[in-house]
Amino acid sequence: LECPFCKQAHPGIQKVVNDNKDNLAWVYRHYPLSFHPKAQKSAEAVECAKDQGGDEAFWSMTDAIYEAMPSMELTQLPDVATKIGLDGATLKTCVDSGKFEKVVKDQLAEGTKAGVAATPTNVFYDTKTGKTLVVEGAVPAESLAQSFKDFSKN
Repeated sequence: LECPFCKQAHPGIQKVVNDNKDNLAWVYRHYPLSFHPKAQKSAEAVECAKDQGGDEAFWSMTDAIYEAMPSMELTQLPDVATKIGLDGATLKTCVDSGKFEKVVKDQLAEGTKAGVAATPTNVFYDTKTGKTLVVEGAVPAESLAQSFKDFSKN
């Protein structure tokens, strides 16, 4: 969530997913790189948001953090949560408790084991064909959409 390339790619990924809801699955996994000091706690905050408000809160918090980065400080996470309609104090308590620390670290380990070496890395799954497409880097939305169309045809 601190990665500038992930921030750049996020809107394009959302568009491709929304445009292909009938045959595209997207499962978000955290991959907080060690040289992004805000990434781990930001990822935990997104999980705390989901805990408080479900999938809609997860995506709203993700979007809000991307909008606030890179200048956002971790101390501002409760304010970000409040701005999207969550209880900021509850989110702070959750993040401070480390409730989702292991979840995020486990996702990082799973990604590493699966061969992820950089962010962003996206794996798209075509639910109609069963094929997967791996896209590394901040690919422009138009190119990403074309890659998915070409991939789905084959």
